[in-house]
This record gives sequence, C-alpha cells and structure tokens, in this order.
Amino acid sequence: MDFPRDIVESTFKEIVDKASVQRQNGHLVILGRCPVCHEGKSKTKKRFYLYEGDGIFKVFCHNCEYSKSFTNFLKDKFPAKYDYLSFQYFNNTDSSTLFGGNKQTLQAQPIEVLPSQKIHDFFIKYFKDYCIQLNDQQLDKKKEKLRRYALKTLVDRNIPQNFIDTCFFCYKGHYQWRIIIPFLNDKGLYYNFQARDIHPKPDQDRKDKKYIFANFGDMIQLPDDKIFNKYSVDASHTVYIFEGIFKSLFIKNSVAMCNANVTGCRADEIKRLFLKRVWILDSPWKDKTGLEATIKLLKMGESCFIMPLEHKDCKDMDELAKKLKVQEFSEDFIKKYTYSGEMGLLQLKMMEIINE
Repeated sequence: MDFPRDIVESTFKEIVDKASVQRQNGHLVILGRCPVCHEGKSKTKKRFYLYEGDGIFKVFCHNCEYSKSFTNFLKDKFPAKYDYLSFQYFNNTDSSTLFGGNKQTLQAQPIEVLPSQKIHDFFIKYFKDYCIQLNDQQLDKKKEKLRRYALKTLVDRNIPQNFIDTCFFCYKGHYQWRIIIPFLNDKGLYYNFQARDIHPKPDQDRKDKKYIFANFGDMIQLPDDKIFNKYSVDASHTVYIFEGIFKSLFIKNSVAMCNANVTGCRADEIKRLFLKRVWILDSPWKDKTGLEATIKLLKMGESCFIMPLEHKDCKDMDELAKKLKVQEFSEDFIKKYTYSGEMGLLQLKMMEIINE
C-alpha cells in the first residue's frame, strides 16, 4: 500500500527533522536529516531524500545508504504513525483504490484499538515499576537524590507546582534519566507520555532525542495522539497553541503540539479541532525557526502572539514568565500582542524583525 502524495509529503515533514520541499521535473523531492544515522547536523547538509521512483515513494540516505519504500520506512522507524495512517485510510477509503484489486477479495484489515482502560492500567504498572513521583519523598537514598535533581530541574524553570505534581521521573530502563509527562484523555486515563531528557552529561543521541514519546513496541499499542492537553481545553473559546509543553503551562486553555511542524499533520489536526486559536511560538527576536514558522502562519491568515519589543531578551513564554515573576499570563496580555495575517507581517516589519 502507498499513501496519497499529500499525506506522504506532510508526514515526511512532520517526522523528519529540517525537512524542506523541492520539486524536480514535476516530481516530489524532500530533503532532511536522516533519522537513522542523524547525518546533516548543519543546515547545508541534508542528505536524507524522499523521492518518487518506479511509481512509488522511496527514501534514501546518501550517508548511511538506508533505502526503503516510504511505507516500509514508516513500518521500520515509525510504526505507530504507520498504524495510525493505515487505520485512517483502511476505514475511509475504498480498499480497491488502495490496493488496485477487487474490493470483494481484498478487504482492509483495521488495526485493533485497545480499550483506554487497558492502556491506562499498563502505564500505572510502568510508572510503579520504573518511575518515582516528583512530589513523593523516597525512602531509598539513591531514588531520593534522583527525585530531588529532577524536581530542581523543573523548579529552576519556574514550572507551576500543580503540573509538577502530575509528573514522574524514570530511574531505570529505556526512559532512564527522563522526566515523564503523562497525557490524559477526557476520562482522566493515561494514554501516552512524553519523556524529557535531563541527563547531566548527555551523549549525542540524547541531545538529538531530548524529547521522545512513549513506544513499547509489541507490548502495547498506543494511539497516535500527541497533542498535549487536547482533552482538557474548552474549544468554544480561544485555544492557545504552543510548540512545547513547558511553554504552554503559563496561560489557561492551552495545548502543545510537541514541536511538530506548523505545516504538518499535527498542526492540521489542531486547525480542525480549534476554530478559535492563537499560535504562541518562540520569540522571532531570538529564534530564527520561530520567526520562520510565525511568518508561515501569518501568511496563511493565522493569528500569532509576537513578543513585544520591551521583552525581546526573552526566547519564549517560560523565560518571560520567569522574568516577570508570574505563574500565569492573562488573556488580555496575550491579546494585546496578538496579530493576524497581513497585520502581523506588517508588525514584524515595523519592529524591524523582517525587512521584506
């Protein structure tokens, strides 16, 4: 099975770091950093290709020579994403269109979705066996030392206490040395988590994977549902869209897209879910990627918060919260510096952040 061109393109841009689209003789070509060997750390070296060949989409790395069809690449490196896309298209598309065969003989097999309670119970056991709660003092001296270190990491970032109370610290296993940030559904059940690395001496692999999602392979199937706080906000009011979870904690009715591309699948889901929305990205004064993403959104007619001139020294909202010594920004403050479409682009020009 091969997915449609638009899905291939948006999925590749979401899961491959620094992906940029090119067109060669009408064919799709996207360059990015290889998720296998992590080649291409500089902006001038993007050696992982997505291209069309022999009627199918393929990936190839010019450094490690990893080569597969796009579908098998997803199965190999991003199985949860493959399962999610397969489930969506198996259920919403005529199977004869997908497989080029007879609908009566080629029936799609939807992925089995586990009950939420079963996933929740799995996480409860995992947290008990591999983690410690950040708000619970430990009798074991080693665990207590680790807990204090993890707690201090969040306190130093001015992270609100009510959020800290929900987090864990993993002290052994695959997610060792990571703060565990659970995702809860509308029933208050765990269904996923993001693990944030806080190792005091991280190696290159940890630096490349500072934030990772839960993945337990064949042990349990988790939903590809990665918008933090998605089930807690009131969609009838303005929802504030942040890149990272920590940054989203300083204003009510906020979600985090967990560093996904603003033109990727997760951003598309956000647009479908929240009709009233304001994007709050890293400051265009301090972060080139944040500036580029803000410009993209404004050109699409979206509304964006732009860091005011008097706070140009702050990279993001948690730095601003720490500077102003606040635990929560008012909606009035956010609205004062929110601009939409052409007005936002004009504001960037007036502030001399962009010249075009």
